[in-house]
Amino acid sequence: MPKVSEEYREARRQQILAASVVCFARKGIHPTTMDDICTESRLSRGAIYGYYASKQAIIEAVFVAMEQATRGKLSSVATASSATEALFSLAQAAFVELAAPAGSPLLHLDQMLKAESTHNPALLEHLRQNAATVYPLILPLIVQAQAEGSFPADLDPEMILRFVVAVQDGVKVQLLIDPQIDLDRFVETMRRLILRPSIDSPLKS
Repeated sequence: MPKVSEEYREARRQQILAASVVCFARKGIHPTTMDDICTESRLSRGAIYGYYASKQAIIEAVFVAMEQATRGKLSSVATASSATEALFSLAQAAFVELAAPAGSPLLHLDQMLKAESTHNPALLEHLRQNAATVYPLILPLIVQAQAEGSFPADLDPEMILRFVVAVQDGVKVQLLIDPQIDLDRFVETMRRLILRPSIDSPLKS
């Protein structure tokens, strides 16, 4: 039997995960069956089980892949003119991606996976590990933004970070309720509400 390359195996893993995302977003995590994933991926049960031992393993892999994609977006901060702009560029890029037609399944799945983590210890641990990895990458931007005068210097930077993350999670819910939200104005409104008055904003009169 010819040896299967790692590139081939990775392509198959991505094929399974992509099909699972479609199924989960369309039917929900629990109603989706392995047969649904087989049909969507055009792979047999045996082929899928060769990569993932169970639907639970697929759910966890999807969750990890989404969190890895989030961490990958942090590379965009290098082009920002300041830490403040880097923070808001990250937020705006994430919102625009989720608001796009291709992002709709991810938006639904993001909320379902977080809800699932409330009674799924494995997913909750992945969520905590992701925060433990990502927060230290963003925290220096918060500290630098405080030095720029964007955030009050006497506030705990970690609490500022958690507040900003909470706002972003809330925006995802708002996008589910109303996909037609003007995200540019939303981000600028968030900027005006969060940042000190000295920061310039297109919404200022």
